[in-house]
Amino acid sequence: MAQSPQPDRSQKDKPDSLLNRLLDGVEKVGNKLPDPAVMFFGLLIIVWVMSWLLSGVSFDEKHPLTGDSIGVINLLSGTEFAAFLANMVDTFMGFAPPGGCAGRYAGCRCSRTLGLY
Repeated sequence: MAQSPQPDRSQKDKPDSLLNRLLDGVEKVGNKLPDPAVMFFGLLIIVWVMSWLLSGVSFDEKHPLTGDSIGVINLLSGTEFAAFLANMVDTFMGFAPPGGCAGRYAGCRCSRTLGLY
């Protein structure tokens, strides 16, 4: 039986249009991004550090309804950090967009890690 000729892999299968180049660029940038959980954790750390740095700064702004002074709360203080840990699941699951996706994301990551996906 004769073997069929192998296609030349050096040639591109798709035309080099502007849209394809744009999508290739988006794909390259997207492949360089870390896991979404890592990005979320990194942003959480940034918010905690910024709240710690700005908690000592006084602002002259007043709340429009109550007239109280607006200030930054240090999220790394003992009481605020304890409240964060105690209410973490309720806060995350109560926010509709990520709340519904959390279980599916965790299941997909576990099955992919175990080689089932």
